[in-house]
Amino acid sequence: MPSPSTSSTTTPISLTPHQAKPVSIARTLDEKHIHQISAPNPNNIKLLIGGHYFEVSPSILKSRGPHFFSLAELDPNTEIKIDRSARYFNIILHYLQGHDESVMKTISHLNANDLNSLELEAQYYSMDPLKEMVSNIPRDEKWSLDPKHKHNCLQLSSNQLSVQKVDETDTATVIGTKGFLHGVHKWKVTFSHEMGSGYWSMIGVCDKTLLHHEDSNDYEHAYGIATTYQLYKMDGLVDTHSKAKELIVTLDMDGRKLYIDGKGVSVSALIPASVSNPLYPFFNLFEPGNEIEVTIIQ
Repeated sequence: MPSPSTSSTTTPISLTPHQAKPVSIARTLDEKHIHQISAPNPNNIKLLIGGHYFEVSPSILKSRGPHFFSLAELDPNTEIKIDRSARYFNIILHYLQGHDESVMKTISHLNANDLNSLELEAQYYSMDPLKEMVSNIPRDEKWSLDPKHKHNCLQLSSNQLSVQKVDETDTATVIGTKGFLHGVHKWKVTFSHEMGSGYWSMIGVCDKTLLHHEDSNDYEHAYGIATTYQLYKMDGLVDTHSKAKELIVTLDMDGRKLYIDGKGVSVSALIPASVSNPLYPFFNLFEPGNEIEVTIIQ
């Protein structure tokens, strides 16, 4: 098992939420306390992980052993330096606290690269149950349109990458089968008709827990909505028009931004800080006969 290195600290570090350096890590975990896992206490252990400080109580670090920390000598008067990535350390700490439900929610939305990296971190810290938990998450990067989350007036293709509105009911919504908490994800949306010729579509991302399918105006509950005739930011209407038959949607969950680009138009919007649930690809069709096709790029 690897051994941590320790060094004396001349000034004790007590990280408050405002002093903590930012770490691009699971945003479902409380970002205000991303480093200050335990209440301030002189007996807390100071960890320097990949250049980022964490202050954690010995009881948390010793829990769920045996593993790296439960077998190490922990001294509050010394600083433990570990040359590993800080990106996944919040997940490890939440695992040590016994928050398995929170951990599963987080890792189930990681991409394959993050899952592989987290599995290596769990192996390094000799946390076999966490490693097994991560290894059991499917690495399938593909998603499609979700037949379980669509209006009845929408008809999906056999490969579930195209959708058509087939009757006169009001606007209708379908979302993707996979939501995202991390990473950069990109897809192309191709429209069957030139927009502005009587056909309207709206695309973007949404928190599916806010959708109400009995309400045809589902787009009111989505983030970063774009129609192919008018493009919206999350804070309101953008005075931009496009009749592009293709739009590229880029969802950057690490940078907390959504981009929508097409011929003659390029808009971006910040994802609100209040959003902590996964965001799902979102599509809303207005007129019967309207059809869109999705191509997953990244």
